[in-house]
Amino acid sequence: MGPGARSQDYDRQQSVPVLISLRHADNFTMYKITLRNSPNFHVGVNETDGFTAWGVKIMTPKTARNTDGIDPGSSRNVTIENCWIHTGDDDVAVKSSKAGPSQNISILHNHFYTGHGMSIGSGTNAACITCSWKI
Repeated sequence: MGPGARSQDYDRQQSVPVLISLRHADNFTMYKITLRNSPNFHVGVNETDGFTAWGVKIMTPKTARNTDGIDPGSSRNVTIENCWIHTGDDDVAVKSSKAGPSQNISILHNHFYTGHGMSIGSGTNAACITCSWKI
């Protein structure tokens, strides 16, 4: 993407990257960082044991398509807490795949603004086991 380009300006067939894509990134922590205007999902967390997002700010225009905030998939021991999330799609979307279920997911005390809030089951082939949330 060039200077001044936005994800919503691209054709729907365009393949655009996830801003931060983690796979098998055990015990990974994101602490008090700001992510802006990803061309696709902001944070994808897959097949990871131990992920924490604390005080993360995600800001994208509400018209930006497919710009999920944080998407844990087939991961376990995930905590997303005290984050501020503005997106054009799901703020947090818990998913699972053939790699296995999502387990021990805690989504606590977050501020969801624009976007679709929190979803469980978007893109799910397995299950979500012991998932809790308090907004």
